[in-house]
Amino acid sequence: LEAGPPSAGHTWMRAMKKFEGWAGVTLHDLLVAYRKAKADCFFEKTFPSAAKFANYEADLVGNLELFLDQLKAGGEFSKIEDLLGEYRLIPKKLKTERKHDVENCGHVHFSNSKRNFENIKNSFDVIPDFRVIGDFPVEAHILSALWINFIGHKLDAKLSKACYGARLRRVRPDGDGAGNFHSRSIGSFPPYFQAYQKWRSDGLNAIRRELETDKHVIAVSLDLKSYYHTVDPGAISLPGLLDELGINLDAHEKEFNEQFSVFLKAWSDGAKSFCKSLSVDSEDLRGGLVIGLTASRVISNVIIAKWD
Repeated sequence: LEAGPPSAGHTWMRAMKKFEGWAGVTLHDLLVAYRKAKADCFFEKTFPSAAKFANYEADLVGNLELFLDQLKAGGEFSKIEDLLGEYRLIPKKLKTERKHDVENCGHVHFSNSKRNFENIKNSFDVIPDFRVIGDFPVEAHILSALWINFIGHKLDAKLSKACYGARLRRVRPDGDGAGNFHSRSIGSFPPYFQAYQKWRSDGLNAIRRELETDKHVIAVSLDLKSYYHTVDPGAISLPGLLDELGINLDAHEKEFNEQFSVFLKAWSDGAKSFCKSLSVDSEDLRGGLVIGLTASRVISNVIIAKWD
């Protein structure tokens, strides 16, 4: 995993290795992807996966060699047993609807959490809201990091500076360009709060500049409801999307991208079936873009690139 001597340090940042088919993928490529995946999962608090990485490292090289053999045996990783992992439900929020037979008696808050919750239930119907996420094996996280290292960074490079969150780590930005992708960074993304603070401060500064020139300003903040669950993961392989972004993939890169798209679509279909098995009222639920893989953060930005 060493970057090489200082004299070669910038060389490996400039000369990104291309994906030239699974036959050209090496154990070193998987080691680099593993290290990145491990760091990404460490900072991901949605669902814990530290124990899986600890167990995997009991025979790290052996496990990576086995996974590499599976990838080279055709590359149809959507067919690799157990790679899709399991589906989990996690609580998202509690929605409240006032009961029809209860009058509005103003706002009351109890410092005792149990008593406060009982008071809420007396006046409101409490409706829990859950979201389905992926609980993946380590190999799936490695695959996600490989896709980012070979394909995803090219998509991210086409995003404008108006897109702040979940941007990949880069070095030596060149003017208005995105800069060179840091394929061997420990972790794929800078800390979220840094991007959030910059987005907020840039927005407020833009408003101030307009007000100082006596211009009228309308600031709008919005959120796309259940965004991940409404995204078709197959979109990343659509020629129209790649053309819109100005991305040219060769035959090998297209193959990997399409295979990864099929893998994400398989998870989406499985998540929908999982939800239907839990509730008869889940006909309209869709798995969408998986929550649980770092590649989804890149894809979610790309889908709304034109809006940005």
